[in-house]
Amino acid sequence: MFASMWIFILFFVNVKVGGEAGDVGTVTVMEGGVLSLPSGVTDLEEHTQVLWSFKSASLNTRVAQLYHGNIYTNYHERFSGRAQLDQQTGSLTISDIRMDESGVYDVFIIMNRHISERKYKVDVYAPIIVPTPRSSSLISVHQLKDVVNGKWDELKIVMEGEGLTLQTKDLNSKLKSLDEAMWQFGSEERTIRIAQVYQGSAPFYEEKLTDRLHLDKQTGSLTIWNISTSESGLYVMSLTISGHISEKRFRVDVYVPVSIPAIKRRLLDGANQTQSTSHEMEEFCSMICSVRNDQDVFISWYKGGEMLNQTRSSDLSINLSLPLHLHYNDTENYSCTAANPVSNKTIYLQMNDFCTQYEDCQQYCGDVEVVVRLVLSGLVGIASVVFLVEHVRFRGRVPSSVTS
Repeated sequence: MFASMWIFILFFVNVKVGGEAGDVGTVTVMEGGVLSLPSGVTDLEEHTQVLWSFKSASLNTRVAQLYHGNIYTNYHERFSGRAQLDQQTGSLTISDIRMDESGVYDVFIIMNRHISERKYKVDVYAPIIVPTPRSSSLISVHQLKDVVNGKWDELKIVMEGEGLTLQTKDLNSKLKSLDEAMWQFGSEERTIRIAQVYQGSAPFYEEKLTDRLHLDKQTGSLTIWNISTSESGLYVMSLTISGHISEKRFRVDVYVPVSIPAIKRRLLDGANQTQSTSHEMEEFCSMICSVRNDQDVFISWYKGGEMLNQTRSSDLSINLSLPLHLHYNDTENYSCTAANPVSNKTIYLQMNDFCTQYEDCQQYCGDVEVVVRLVLSGLVGIASVVFLVEHVRFRGRVPSSVTS
């Protein structure tokens, strides 16, 4: 009877497969949990036939079947005693699901001479191991404070958009086989498991990071591509080898490149100046260098290779600014540099653009130069007067000599 029944089912299955492909759903379940796969039918009619099958790289077998009102679940010893088929809906339930039962589950339903098919791609991942409190790999709120207090094993600084690899060689170099590797990420907003591999199986990745993560199944090292500033935080790695748990913590700081600074002339308010500051303004010109503020950005003035002054601010809502006062005829080379831990940008001061000598020297030059210019002007004037007087006297003597 079973042979004829199976031939009957396969005939319709072949008709169905040759006609159109069924939709594929994705189901993720933790090892040891219960796998529930709906058939897509809410109420089976009388004489409906249902066949569930399972296919993986190493196994292809029937799991459960409903035929003439009878349920059969003992096709393979792997699922014996754990597979249940709902007689009213045709849905399949497998308890105590195992890692090697990841694969494709296929259901065929024959009802009123109509054949329907539904497929599920099932991924069974390893459970999160909760070790003893002494070596716990779960990130708590208190552990997140370790980032501030400096309690991490290794610090990584990286620019946004680059790739980062968190190595575990120092933990597993003397160990032969890796049972499990698990990575967790913690920031002020969240704590999540982002990657896990169990006994060489296909790695599990956080859904939003799947395309940017790679977990090495041999070493447990984690690579993150195109990292963003929102992924700054504490990364905790736990390796389980022969029942022994090793842990390592990485603090990762992600920075955006610093902006290019800008230099402008700084105009002083003459209404509030005393006589001494007014004289100072006549001999000196003032510049200010500014840059958009961000995390750990600082700005500096340099004279050649010597740093003159520097500033930074924790207030990220304002621009960083740093003034510089120079004599108008200063010939040194000056530059302004903005920097953070991953980048720096420098702009060079062009004195002619900011400290130009004006023709009205009494307003823009120093007092000494004004006196010198006045003295020189006076000497030139006196010499001109003497020349004119002597010239007139000489012309006056020429006619008298000719008459005599």
